[in-house]
Amino acid sequence: MVFSENGVHNVMKNTDKYGITLSDIWDFSFTTKILQFIGIIIAFIISLIISIKNKWSILNSFIVLILSFILNRFDLLGWDYIKDYLFLGKYISNLKLSFFIMGSILLIIGLIIFLSNFLNDKIEKQSKNC
Repeated sequence: MVFSENGVHNVMKNTDKYGITLSDIWDFSFTTKILQFIGIIIAFIISLIISIKNKWSILNSFIVLILSFILNRFDLLGWDYIKDYLFLGKYISNLKLSFFIMGSILLIIGLIIFLSNFLNDKIEKQSKNC
């Protein structure tokens, strides 16, 4: 929250004033990158389980996995654009709790999309036509 209130450049130049060490910044950056990787792997596993369960092609899951890694690597997943609208955690001062809440919301949205009958029916119709 310090960065959004005071600006990244201001905080980086005055780390002593804000009580943030470079080690804290590195830990935060490393942790978020690891958690992004874990999130992509979990999404892939869920997609793979659903594909196998419904006897769909698993090739789609692998294509999405590779695209997700590439887009994540170059920060092109669109998170920077939508987080201002979806980031309900900005009203909570505890950064870890706000990340947990936002991650839970995104997980719920993803599971709703994965498990929706509308999308599953469309996929079933497409697979029967092939």
